[in-house]
Amino acid sequence: MTTDAQKTLRSGAVTSFSESFSESVRAEMDGAVAVVMIDNPPVNALSHHVRRGLLDAMARVADDDGVDAVVLICSGRTFIAGADIKEFDRAPAPPGIHRVLDAIESCPKPVVAAMHGTAYGGGLETAMCAHYRLAAAAARLGLPEVKLGILPGAGGTQRLPRLVGVAKALEMCVTGDPIDAADALACGLIDAVIEDNGEAGGGSEADAGSEADAGSEAGGGAISEASGKSENGGLRAAAVAFARRRAVEGGPHPRARDLDAKLAEARASPAVFDEFKARFAARTRGFLAPELIAASIANSVSMDFEAGSARERELLIELLGGPQSAAQRHFFFAQRRAAKIDDGPPATPTRPVSEAGVVGAGTMGGGIAMCFANAGIGVTLVERDQAALDRGLAVVRRNYERTAARGGITGADAEARMGLIRGSLDLADLAGADVVIEAVFEDMDLKRRVFAALDAVAAPGAVLATNTSGLDVNGLAAETSRPESVIGMHFFSPANVMELVEVVRGAATSPEAVATAMATARRIGKIAVPVGVCPGFVGNRMLARRQAEAERIVLEGATPARVDRVLYDFGFPMGPFAMQDLAGLDIGWKAETSTEMIRDLAAGRGIEPRPVSDQEVLERCLYSMVNEGAKILEEGVAARPGDIDVVGVKGYGWPLYTGGPMFWADAAGLGRIAESIRDYHSRLGGRHWELSPLLERLAAEGSTFAGLL
Repeated sequence: MTTDAQKTLRSGAVTSFSESFSESVRAEMDGAVAVVMIDNPPVNALSHHVRRGLLDAMARVADDDGVDAVVLICSGRTFIAGADIKEFDRAPAPPGIHRVLDAIESCPKPVVAAMHGTAYGGGLETAMCAHYRLAAAAARLGLPEVKLGILPGAGGTQRLPRLVGVAKALEMCVTGDPIDAADALACGLIDAVIEDNGEAGGGSEADAGSEADAGSEAGGGAISEASGKSENGGLRAAAVAFARRRAVEGGPHPRARDLDAKLAEARASPAVFDEFKARFAARTRGFLAPELIAASIANSVSMDFEAGSARERELLIELLGGPQSAAQRHFFFAQRRAAKIDDGPPATPTRPVSEAGVVGAGTMGGGIAMCFANAGIGVTLVERDQAALDRGLAVVRRNYERTAARGGITGADAEARMGLIRGSLDLADLAGADVVIEAVFEDMDLKRRVFAALDAVAAPGAVLATNTSGLDVNGLAAETSRPESVIGMHFFSPANVMELVEVVRGAATSPEAVATAMATARRIGKIAVPVGVCPGFVGNRMLARRQAEAERIVLEGATPARVDRVLYDFGFPMGPFAMQDLAGLDIGWKAETSTEMIRDLAAGRGIEPRPVSDQEVLERCLYSMVNEGAKILEEGVAARPGDIDVVGVKGYGWPLYTGGPMFWADAAGLGRIAESIRDYHSRLGGRHWELSPLLERLAAEGSTFAGLL
């Protein structure tokens, strides 16, 4: 055992220890501190070779008397961003993550995790096994497993409440939302925040930065050339200095698993679980993972660490094998595939967007303008008269002020964003815009006139987009001399909140315009899905089928409230009639005054009242959407079944835990759905009940929509 004096003397020395433990893990000495580096681009996922390398590296440094302390750090743009999701559907290659984390936590030398970029999921669970944690000021930390329908299964639900308390652990794990470094420091998740200059902020380690400046002969804060990056050099220097100090001070070094003070607080105030459940009930409705996450965190309070961890693994296995996690993992990959244009040329250039324009300052136009301002892009908002413009800008300001009042942004942020939105009454002021989005009233003649006027003033090469929810993009393009620049960008209301944008490719739309629209949507924080031209595109076309069935079911005798309840119970945030009310149509349903009116209307259409079961309500509303989705695929309006799922979930509230309409149909059985559609067509008639040939073929083959990929 070395003495403190020996450690201090050796801290500036250089040893020859430098070794690779796998293709993604290596270690090198910085004085007497072993810097274990993970280099597994692009996000340093915990792939099997990372786990193997970490296990071997920890064994090496634990037994080396020349090593006083260990720093875990990553090269590239991020810390470990999570597990390798591709391994979820198969048994992972050894070693398992728990064996690796045990080796880190049980190391006799102080282990410091130095995080930058994102430390998510298994990455944060790895860091929580270190004895100390530092984070770059811009780092984000979180446990987002719930978004894949699972729970943090490598000790996350057991170590996190011991570090941050039960209430904070519930919030982080059940929402899956990350926190920033300042929040992580405040709640006790990390020991210090490292600023860009390597200075430590907050915590008990204000001297870490000054020690880091001294560096060592091994290179101080420099990242080795193998990583090709040096942006986390200040973090490395601070972490090495921090580790050196901990080694000099000696142990024992804290382990998250041994902490009890914050669990004792929960034992004294058990109502924390009921309070949390009430607070997040609406957000977690229908999802299984949040319920089991909360149960596992409760186990951290009532069980010892080993028992709680064992139960955590059992719950993880239960979720991984269940339908909700399969659906949510499908959606995870579908959302990423939706961003790709399969039939476009590779590396299609995009037009840089530094200025944007929006025509129409109503609900949609104002919301779209906010999207650009939120992304730091200047936007000119044009209206036909001053009163309409003033109303639109006032609504935008109120939206920002409400967000600031809730703490979502600061008052200064609100003013800065308002400053990026310039009002105008002259379309000519859009001449400098790289992309212009028309968001006027949904009237084809009006939109034609707007596009003809835009053609006369917009810059050459500017993308001219329409926010129409279903009108003919080709007809609008025909009003211009540049149809190749015209495209649809269908935002969903409210545009500043909803994530989805259907990017509608016209017959003449160029690949460059498509690529620019997709990139612009992503830049302003949207999920872009490419679709083709047809009435209603993908989402509204499918929704129209559901609405038609819902209205006919009411004519047959069911109440609007019952139809809404059946769809709500399935998992939609609201039923079709409640959605109409929200959009501005008050159906004013009162049984004592409306029943006779509905019966008269039904009689006029030759519809006889009859009992309609809840199951029939559900089938007719959902199967009609699935059948229309199959026709959309046949016509090439959507490229992939997963694209339709993304539109359904992100644009129309289809429950995420079912994976979207097409994935849900696969699980329900295409044969069963096809047979029911034939039956409804024979009984109800109507073109929309004509069975899609694609659905008919897949059902006959015993295949699935997923098999089309």
